[in-house]
Amino acid sequence: MVEIVSTILPRVQGTKLLAGTPHHVFQPIGPAHYLVFLAIDATITTIILRRVDFGLVVVSAFAEHLGVDNGLIPPFSPVSFQYLQLDPYHLPLLAMSAVSAFGADHFVRRREKPV
Repeated sequence: MVEIVSTILPRVQGTKLLAGTPHHVFQPIGPAHYLVFLAIDATITTIILRRVDFGLVVVSAFAEHLGVDNGLIPPFSPVSFQYLQLDPYHLPLLAMSAVSAFGADHFVRRREKPV
């Protein structure tokens, strides 16, 4: 068992250990931290729903998620696996979240305004 773990461990560098799970299962950092995921999600949401405000809500939720998260993430994965420490970016990410939310609100109010 030790031999298997010692050969697998270097391949899963950058994984989080889920304590409390049976046998301490290793799980890679999820795509909710990838900027590529954000770009695809916001674009598809905006195109399919044909509403910019929903795309801005996606950006706001993503930025808020990262703004309260800690640790190292690979923001440009799967293009690059270089890790970035989130701690110095809490305030800018939360500010980005607020600006995106206010932008979404602006589009909703403009849409609902009688012509």
